[in-house]
Amino acid sequence: MGALHVIDGFRDLRGPDFIHNPYPTYRAMRDRAPVWRDPYTGHVFVTRYDDVLGILKDPRFGSNRINDRLKRVPDDVDVSRLVELLVDRLVMTDGSRHRDLRREVGSAFTAAKVRSYAQGTDAMVRQTFDSLREQDTLDVLNDLALPVPSRVILSVLGLPPRDHQKLRAWAEDFYLWLAHSPGDIGVRTQRAVDSIVQMSDYVDNELSALPSGTEGTYVARMATNLESGEMTHNEVTANLIGILNAAHETTSSLIANGTICLLEHPGELQRLIAEPDLIASAVEEMLRFESPSQIISRIATEEAEIDGVTIKPGVMVALVLGSANRDERVFVEPDSFDVSRNERQNLAFGRGSHFCTGGGLASLELVSVFRQLVPLLPKARIISGPVQWRPTPAFRSPQDLVIEFDSVAITIAEFGGDWYGQVPTADGSSHN
Repeated sequence: MGALHVIDGFRDLRGPDFIHNPYPTYRAMRDRAPVWRDPYTGHVFVTRYDDVLGILKDPRFGSNRINDRLKRVPDDVDVSRLVELLVDRLVMTDGSRHRDLRREVGSAFTAAKVRSYAQGTDAMVRQTFDSLREQDTLDVLNDLALPVPSRVILSVLGLPPRDHQKLRAWAEDFYLWLAHSPGDIGVRTQRAVDSIVQMSDYVDNELSALPSGTEGTYVARMATNLESGEMTHNEVTANLIGILNAAHETTSSLIANGTICLLEHPGELQRLIAEPDLIASAVEEMLRFESPSQIISRIATEEAEIDGVTIKPGVMVALVLGSANRDERVFVEPDSFDVSRNERQNLAFGRGSHFCTGGGLASLELVSVFRQLVPLLPKARIISGPVQWRPTPAFRSPQDLVIEFDSVAITIAEFGGDWYGQVPTADGSSHN
């Protein structure tokens, strides 16, 4: 059997250079140590596409990583409620229990259901852009990337839209704890516990006092499952919280990352303007090129072999999606951003039995957002300074992103003209 590689050059996967641009390190890992053990954590990092895909489909690698997460928690912080809710989340289960939970939890995210959300999603996105129409700058995160996914998921679930801001704040606390983020782990853990308890209380209140008119909604179905015994109280609560958290984190990051991709690749932006039918494929390329979930983990439940290396039971395996999606063995010119790319599917939403439940809804939202945003981006520029990425290797999105629009582009977009490089006339028409 092969031996695990331990290479000093890969030690700092949380340093500023890596956080700014992890892709050269990923390429070196794929070439020199595709199965690499972190000497500090003992976790095994897997970076090649075929290996990552294989593990995602391999039942010998489980999803219950709670014990590994708890190793970081100080003894004086009571995490019992947090553990209870993590145990029953869909993403932490496997086998028949996972299939049973997925049937119920995923009922709102089937392909047919997602198609039925298109009109409402488009309306919410247009409403958001209408409210921003008088602005010549856009805070991409706070004006667009955070509120749109919040409102869409609340609408899908049948929860009040007024609650999106506090739900977003609670989700942020949870993900700051979940990831290897800077800051005192005790403080981050306590904030995560407090926010999860508040989210749990919020879900309980909504389930116990469903207003008239919510019949047939997702939350009403969960209440029915609870009453019938189809799902336990903890399963319903844990997975409603899980859906709310994932919707806020993943889709928000995708909108911000996609905006950066287009602004940093003006030639591809021009292609989208000339061929708006490419927006759907552009969204897939954004997912591949700047995956919001860079690293996900699995735990070996049986002895397995990866690329000639033996992995013992109990070993935590880090699947580097951000590297797999840049693997030159699979993608032609993987470090090039190409809105018309038509190659093997990226792994941004995972694969196998744990393929992201809300991936279809996220893609629907992204297409709707970029249909509205692309016409405004010609000659736009980032004014919030050089992009500063969140200081965690697991999740990739900017900490801040403010852009300034060009007034000509705004005017032409409003009048529905051919956008790029045109100048409006006094009567509202435009010419080259």
